[in-house]
Order: sequence, then structure tokens, then C-alpha cells
Amino acid sequence: MSGYHAVPVLADAVLKNTPGVDPERAYEAMKKSAFQQGRGVQPYCKYGYVPQGPSWCSVTKTLEYSFDDWCIAQVAKKLGKMQDYKLFTIRASAYQTLFDRNTGFIRAKDSTGKWVEPFDPMYTSTDGSKSFYEEGNAWQYTFFVPHDVRGLANAFGNSFKLPKSWMPCSMRPQLVKGESAPPDVSGLIGQYAHGNEPSHHIAYMYSLWERHGKPRNGHALFSTLCTMISPKDMQVMKTAGR
Repeated sequence: MSGYHAVPVLADAVLKNTPGVDPERAYEAMKKSAFQQGRGVQPYCKYGYVPQGPSWCSVTKTLEYSFDDWCIAQVAKKLGKMQDYKLFTIRASAYQTLFDRNTGFIRAKDSTGKWVEPFDPMYTSTDGSKSFYEEGNAWQYTFFVPHDVRGLANAFGNSFKLPKSWMPCSMRPQLVKGESAPPDVSGLIGQYAHGNEPSHHIAYMYSLWERHGKPRNGHALFSTLCTMISPKDMQVMKTAGR
């Protein structure tokens, strides 16, 4: 989507010692992406998040850069570059800056650190100047912290615990607001959008919370998904979730 997502591919190759991949050259390429000019990266480095205004879809960019930076941190650690490891680990926590405890959503701030108003967690738009999220809304993107599931849960107040109002998002109204809402937000089960990338990991996150004694919302979501996709694809999902 909006991140520098060649980084996770390269990181995966380096961490798995893939033959033919030069770890140092791959790492330098990853760092170049993380400090590039444009695409809101420089404000991200300056403020610790991408401000809405100069950059569009700022929340999506912040969350995706945060994940990519976590990947860079893992490679830096493997290569013994501990200063870089510390730097990118800090950058990987950028999502916390945009977590609003009053609403329970990750949402946009401007360059002064103020929340951007008005805010509607169901709103999205193909007009990036009006939307804080790309091809999604606050319901979908607040879950986009795949690299720090425990940290996201802690943001809600307790390790591996989400408020009852959040469990599960698949039981929320099946509604997306916006005068030009992107058609990519499809296959809705409540606010879980199975037809688009930003939601695909959410069922697995529910499964992780269930291992810590939480209600079986992930199981219910997977059961619903079984009726939406082919048996072959479902078996792949079950295998990946183990």
C-alpha cells in the first residue's frame, strides 16, 4: 500500500539467509528507503508520525512505515548494527503517537500534534486530502500493528485485552461512509473488509488473543470466512494461523 514494502521482502530474505542475497547491500537499500525524500518520510522522521495536511492518508503512511521500520530493526540486530537497531525500534513504535485513548482509534494529527477534526471512524475517501486512511477507515487500520500485537493491546489498557466495544469489529455495522469511498473496501463482515489487504491479518490477531483466554471471536470470524472463500484457500489460512 503506502509503505516502503520492498523492505519486508528484503528483510525476510536476509533473516532467512537466502542464498544470493548480500545482507549488507540489502540493508543499505532498506535504509535508503527509510530516509528517502518525499512520500511523507521526512516529516515522519521529524515528528515521529506523518502529519495530515502536507501528506495525505497520513495514518496509513505512519502505520506502514512503522511496520517497515520494525523489519529494518530486525535486520540491523542480525548484522550487529545496534545503534540502528535502537533507532528503528523507536520508529517502529510510531503508531502509539496516533493512538487516541479517548476514542480507542488510531487517528490523524496535524503538525502541531492536535487531532484532526472532524473524525468519523467509518469514513474513508479516494480523495486523500479528506481521508486519513488509504483504502480503509479507522476500524480497519487501528488493527494494523502486526509487528507489536502486545503493544497495541497495551494501548487499550491491558496486555492482550481489548475493550468490549472492539470485540469483535466483525460485529460492527456493515457500513462505510464517504462521498467517494473506495470500492476496494469490500467483502465486509461488519467492519472487517476481507476484500482488501489492510484487514487480512485481523483474524490471526484474534487467534493470538484467544490463546490468552479471550473469547473465541477469531474462531467465529474464521468460520464466517469459510463461507466466503474456497476450501483450498481456507486450508492455507488455517495452516498459516497455527
